[in-house]
Amino acid sequence: CCWFHDSSVSILQAQTRLQTANFSNGQSVPLIINLNTVHRGQGRRHRPRRWRNLQEVRVPRPEAQGPLDRPAAGRQDGLVAVVEKPDSECGSQQNDVLNCKRKYFILPKMPEEASEVNLAAIESPAPEQRSFNYVQRKPFFLELSRLRNGRVPIFFFNFDRPSQPPNISGLTTAFASDTKEILYRLLKDADVKKGIDLVLYTRGGDANAVWPLVSLIREFNPEFEVIVPFRCHSSGTALALGARRIVMTRLSELSPIDATTANQFNPREETNPLVPKAISVEDVRSFFNLRKENAAESKTDYLELLTKSVHPLALGNVQRVYLLVKNIASALLASNGAKKRNKSEIDKIIDKLASEFYSHVHAISRHEAKEILGDEEVTFASEELETCLDKILRSYELTFKLREQYILKGELGNNSATDVSYIGGVFESENRSYIFKTKGTWFQVPKFPAGVQINIPAGNTLPVIPGLPVDYRFDIKFQDWTLNVGGE
Repeated sequence: CCWFHDSSVSILQAQTRLQTANFSNGQSVPLIINLNTVHRGQGRRHRPRRWRNLQEVRVPRPEAQGPLDRPAAGRQDGLVAVVEKPDSECGSQQNDVLNCKRKYFILPKMPEEASEVNLAAIESPAPEQRSFNYVQRKPFFLELSRLRNGRVPIFFFNFDRPSQPPNISGLTTAFASDTKEILYRLLKDADVKKGIDLVLYTRGGDANAVWPLVSLIREFNPEFEVIVPFRCHSSGTALALGARRIVMTRLSELSPIDATTANQFNPREETNPLVPKAISVEDVRSFFNLRKENAAESKTDYLELLTKSVHPLALGNVQRVYLLVKNIASALLASNGAKKRNKSEIDKIIDKLASEFYSHVHAISRHEAKEILGDEEVTFASEELETCLDKILRSYELTFKLREQYILKGELGNNSATDVSYIGGVFESENRSYIFKTKGTWFQVPKFPAGVQINIPAGNTLPVIPGLPVDYRFDIKFQDWTLNVGGE
């Protein structure tokens, strides 16, 4: 049924229906695996465990140094199978045969009742599977690359999991420039000769991050493309303007690029005075448009009126960000290689995306995007490509529970302190994976009625008291992008 080869593991032994074979010499023979009798190491018995799907991983060339490039979870199982082309398809010279494309499979957690393995059937996870770790997502990456004629996909997902209370730190991430070095590592590892596809999911973020990330990708592939499996909003849309082409499915969304700003001079949230209110650029512009359209003859100084509620430097920041977004979008459209446009054509596109939707949350469909940007810059995904992208999207949604609201009270129960770990984003390729990880401790303390005082001995915590409301506090111990060493 298949071919086995061992070029990276010292010894690979498998008890089969045909024979017990040792593959340390690099030879290949046809085998049918019986999962009841798999061995590992120097003939040491590998006790069968619960079945888990075979998963495809990247293979280093035989001359490469170091261990097999796969997550630690795969290395722990210690058993690797390889499907490779027969010699007749790999050339006559020995080096041609050694460098022939191979497929490695990890064989973890075998059940006692398992028998013959159908590699084709179990290479793709079952539809009812509820979680996909990094190794289990790789077959989707390879399938996408095949459908895109060998282009290298890089996946940048800013998670947007809802929560109660809202905006829990660590459950979500925003588009930001702190990922630039990560992107560099992913690009440097990739074979980009056939092109780069940035598969982007984001609700937006820092407009200042757009130009550095686009410039970096162009260093490796000036005609990179952006693939939108679902949401690509705000700063994500601005980044997509820098791509040679935007590939969209029926589910895909772009959004207006009008900015929302927050700095130390903004008004404060009533519920949390430490948090500045966000000010929409278009809200400020609409305020002055309102005066122009309805009170043109009024002697009231509307700017002076506005500065009584909003700090003048906050308003200055609004204007600065507005000009920044327009300048970045203009530069990206003029240099993306999709179509030569004159200044009036570029200004028309920017006015449409920045001002004419009158809602920052308007979802721009692929048909609207094509109407705005043209056929040269927006293309529709085929049915097969859309199906593959949807599998990738669902693998993230299911694994990281992006469509399940996180209820903090349900997590904490009646415990006064609970350690938690969150993942708020993923930046990965076939070769390596990074995650935005947060670790910390939640505390919940009862809120007593006014006038009630409780003396608590030093070092003790007050338990949750049924019927009383509580205050939450989150002490963060770690929060940053980090290498996905656990293969999550």
